[in-house]
Amino acid sequence: MATATCWITTHPGPDSPADHYLRHQSGLAVTSTVSSDLDRRDATFIVRAGLANAACYSFESYNYPGDYLHQTGSRVDKAPNDGTSTFAGDATFCPALGNTGSGVSLLSWSQPGKSLRNSGGQVWISQEGGGTNPAHQDNATGYMADTTWNVTAPLATGTPAPAAGRTGAVKSGLAGKCVDVPTGNTANGTAVTLYDCNGGTNQTWTAYSDGSLHALGKCLDATGGGTANATRMELWDCNGGANQQWRPYNGAYRNPVSNRCLDDSGATTANSTQLELWDCNGTVAQVWSLPGVTPAPGASGAIRSAIAGKCADVTGGSTPNGTAVEL
Repeated sequence: MATATCWITTHPGPDSPADHYLRHQSGLAVTSTVSSDLDRRDATFIVRAGLANAACYSFESYNYPGDYLHQTGSRVDKAPNDGTSTFAGDATFCPALGNTGSGVSLLSWSQPGKSLRNSGGQVWISQEGGGTNPAHQDNATGYMADTTWNVTAPLATGTPAPAAGRTGAVKSGLAGKCVDVPTGNTANGTAVTLYDCNGGTNQTWTAYSDGSLHALGKCLDATGGGTANATRMELWDCNGGANQQWRPYNGAYRNPVSNRCLDDSGATTANSTQLELWDCNGTVAQVWSLPGVTPAPGASGAIRSAIAGKCADVTGGSTPNGTAVEL
């Protein structure tokens, strides 16, 4: 889906005056009136394809790139994306017709049956009828209005330029291999490949707050906007497209629109192997470091001894606590 900025207003109800806006304040999601420029920025969000489900939405902070509306327990806050599948689920909301019959209700992806709700100026993930205290976020009184929102044009003007983050090599879980732009060729369509790490500028990548990975002034791109397995990786002009979005995901890089991961086909170590999209599977072929981080997180495999042919071994494959680890 294309990204856009928005603001989200409450729907008139017992806890929801019509002139209140969903915003972040001191790290928490609240509803309030807005007046200052800071208020307006705090109440503006960039609509992204859902981090856990591209058919849904995630709401990135306008003035804190990389931070999203997110639930901790049932309270909604603003938090930085840590790249885990848990965070992705807790920061994904699926739209439905508003519970009042107009507007929109935003349903929690990670807590089915619960919706984004304004309760006394605080924002919660709520299920109707869970509480008896009138101030409780699950109270049935006003539930339909308090879980209905209006999503319209942004309060802040323009979309902020994505902010640069970590810079350096993106290293494979296969020792000594890096994501490479062959010979530093910057032409659109240049294959992005695996190659021996060499510290060159053609292996220097920068992660940006919009989820893109930049090298040599261009972006890592899934060819032709493809989403299928075996779609090849290339270098292309940065354009904000969904095929240029890469989210850290359990040690891998996941493309939200395809829900597939950056992959080294067959976990080959051959230089010049063109990288591709493939179903996320947790194998070493999909383990990549954040730019400039060593070693790559999440790599797995045998722990080999300096004594030829010997490995660390869990005796008999037994799993009880206290099982010996031996050579």
